[in-house]
Amino acid sequence: MKKIIVLSFIIFCSCASKKNTSNLKTISNNHFEITYPKSWVKFGAMGYVYLTPKTLRKANPEDELNNISVSRNVLNVEKFIGLENTLKEHANTLRRNESNKESKIIKMEENSKFVYKIESLVEYKSEKNKYKRLEFFYIKNNRLDFIRFQMKYIILVCIIMMRLKL
Repeated sequence: MKKIIVLSFIIFCSCASKKNTSNLKTISNNHFEITYPKSWVKFGAMGYVYLTPKTLRKANPEDELNNISVSRNVLNVEKFIGLENTLKEHANTLRRNESNKESKIIKMEENSKFVYKIESLVEYKSEKNKYKRLEFFYIKNNRLDFIRFQMKYIILVCIIMMRLKL
């Protein structure tokens, strides 16, 4: 009897794990791989991947700020300015339609794939909500590349799982 209960439990657990993985989709390119729920939709322009729940996309398809955006960018580091100063300037620079930004630069551990991380809270001129921006910097081919995530501050990042290919 105990063997049947144990066997039933193992079968139940394996069926549950297969169901969880079948509810996920994956995007991958040369730089990163993102796994997200099937109840979300992926779209975007060149260089950007936008992810949003299908219900939000149907309600307001034109509002790109309702999405989680993921992009890979390159930051030119001027030799005379230095890495830290370039990151400070990058963190404090307001981009198009941004009205306010609070940033924090974090130096990553020695054994990390990343050298720095910038966490920012961004406010836009057209929107009252705050947005969380995470930028992870790494050195590749003698330049500073970074992966940028941006989402509304209330969206949980744990929904999206990411694995970098460095």
